[in-house]
Amino acid sequence: SENAVVGYTYVDVLGGLTANTEFEMLTGDSLAFLSPTAVPYQLQVNHDIHSLAHILREQGYSTMAMHPSVNFAWNRDKVYDYYGFEEFGDISQIGTDLQYVGGYISDECNFKEIIRQYENREKGKPLFLFNVTIQNHGGYGGNTAILLNAEKVGNVPAKDIGDVYDLDTYLNLIK
Repeated sequence: SENAVVGYTYVDVLGGLTANTEFEMLTGDSLAFLSPTAVPYQLQVNHDIHSLAHILREQGYSTMAMHPSVNFAWNRDKVYDYYGFEEFGDISQIGTDLQYVGGYISDECNFKEIIRQYENREKGKPLFLFNVTIQNHGGYGGNTAILLNAEKVGNVPAKDIGDVYDLDTYLNLIK
């Protein structure tokens, strides 16, 4: 923990528009003055823009963005370049065995790729690796293995509530 900076962030995006959370986090700019349906990655970010990646590059960091899907999702293949990332790794560049959960690259696979990238970085140079996971995109249907079952919801035994499949699925995806 002595080599980590920790804290909290507020994310006002729920149920989609991950790119908007990325925009606010990486640029420090707010979406408050844009239309609620705006996605800056698609319209506003079409040139170099001040970002955390630019700041860290100026301080000697290697900068890499990763997203375990297609590179053109939300225009990331262009936007990450405008942000100043030196590299962008998408699903086609994952060098570990692909594993899926619910149709998306698993967090376990994604984290193995982060480790691989870190271990193969330019030694002696700090690395800023911005990563977006996608394992839990979508609903809670599908083929999630249920290894944990909710025992209680509040003080009520789960068996007395009825169908808690969505809750069990959610808990298993979090685990």
